[in-house]
Amino acid sequence: MTGIELLRKENERLIAENTYLKKLLDNNGISYEYTPKQPELVDTTSEIKRRIKLFMKPFCARTEFYAERWENKEGRSGYAPACGNRWTFVCPKKKDKSVKCYECDNKAWIPFTEDVAYKHLVGKDERSRAFVAGTYTLLSDSTCKFLVFDFDNHDGSRMIWKDEAKLLRDICKRYGIDTALERSRSGNGAHIWIFFEEPIPAKLARKFGAALLAKGAEIIHQKDFNTFDRMMPNQDEMPIGGMGNLIALPLQGIPRKSGNSVFVDDDWNVIPNQWEYLEQKKLLSKEFVMNKLSEWKMQNEPFVLELEDDESKDKPWEKKKLLTFEKEDILKPLTLTLADCIYIPKNTVKPRTMNRIRKMATFSNPQFYKMQAMQYSTKQIPRYIQCFRDFDKFVALPRGCLPTLEEKLQEAGISYKVEDCRNCGRVVNVSFQGSLQPEQEKATITMLEHEIGILGAATGFGKTVLGTYLIAARKVNALILVHNREIMKQWQESIEKFLQINKEIPIMLMFI
Repeated sequence: MTGIELLRKENERLIAENTYLKKLLDNNGISYEYTPKQPELVDTTSEIKRRIKLFMKPFCARTEFYAERWENKEGRSGYAPACGNRWTFVCPKKKDKSVKCYECDNKAWIPFTEDVAYKHLVGKDERSRAFVAGTYTLLSDSTCKFLVFDFDNHDGSRMIWKDEAKLLRDICKRYGIDTALERSRSGNGAHIWIFFEEPIPAKLARKFGAALLAKGAEIIHQKDFNTFDRMMPNQDEMPIGGMGNLIALPLQGIPRKSGNSVFVDDDWNVIPNQWEYLEQKKLLSKEFVMNKLSEWKMQNEPFVLELEDDESKDKPWEKKKLLTFEKEDILKPLTLTLADCIYIPKNTVKPRTMNRIRKMATFSNPQFYKMQAMQYSTKQIPRYIQCFRDFDKFVALPRGCLPTLEEKLQEAGISYKVEDCRNCGRVVNVSFQGSLQPEQEKATITMLEHEIGILGAATGFGKTVLGTYLIAARKVNALILVHNREIMKQWQESIEKFLQINKEIPIMLMFI
């Protein structure tokens, strides 16, 4: 069958389908006649100007300067402040690339104008080179025009960022907050934008964002959220002498042709008319934000993802608010299953307290803050490390969290029972052949009082000797993990020297 014949058959099928649908409408008395609207005459120049103004109003934060995207021959890319003296003979970066642009005495910022916005939207500058602009999110008085939630596919393998971004939008809709969903330039992430009627303090906006997430967690089981990166602005106040953090602007000319850097619907389909979509966005007032914070009373509510920074607290000399559980969040008798992890059933605990349980196994990632302090890229480096695991019916915590978990349950007056499903190992007839130093004896007494613990001691303390003593005291088979061959040999020598094993040792085959 030729291509023309295939097209003819498809046309016949569509005509038959159309006839059938019209018949259905006629039978139900539904009018379907469509009178096409006559296209309006549009002045192209005036429409371009209108769209540029529509773009700049919500997205252009600082007008006195902006950032421009660069990419070198090796494929590395980033953003740098647009400066009229960049790479000229007066630019200190020609000799020392570590010089900060805002510290330069010869800086000549290029303002964010309508011409810059036009180049960004078409994706090319005057020389037809690729052009992308970024805006600095903090205004000079530490206020902001918008709040953005950034979702990134950190490991490059999963697509859960779509589910997590949609979950946040659902939370916003529940509380009457209009958002704009943007697919990122790469297509492997998303930005969720919330716009304000007028600039509000960045500290207030960030507190609102954290409270929004925490409030939503009360009614929706927050899962791993591994792709949630940060809120922008990610600073409460403008750093002295600095410019604040920046964000790449949406609607970039070249990525738009691939369906990226554009606004999409809940099914991730590109919105047909981007400009009409932006015009219809409802802006939040400062009063709305403050009323919601007062209504939710969530200013200091803990949340797994957006932990409160010490520097953002009103009273940094006061201790952080400790996690507490709510007794009314426990729906039925609580059973903790102790196995390779601690398993807590989801159908027993409401999301509010379950998220506080998750937070027990969440901590700040030092690598993120190290890179941030050195002003290196933190892309694909998560801000927080989450050691809990989410299953369909359970949340699993590391076993080391059990004492703290039990303490918090007891403080809240929550009754529970622990079902021990651990593998108890094999009994081994072993004895210790040696003697311990006084400090070693003190350490072993303390460690034997607990099932789980960590011994931290200086080099030369005799940790391997102490370890062999603990094996003999427990009289159970043990798994020893080391990170290099030298320490492995030390363990082998200590076991041969200090342990008398009155049992045939099984042969272990290793394939490397």
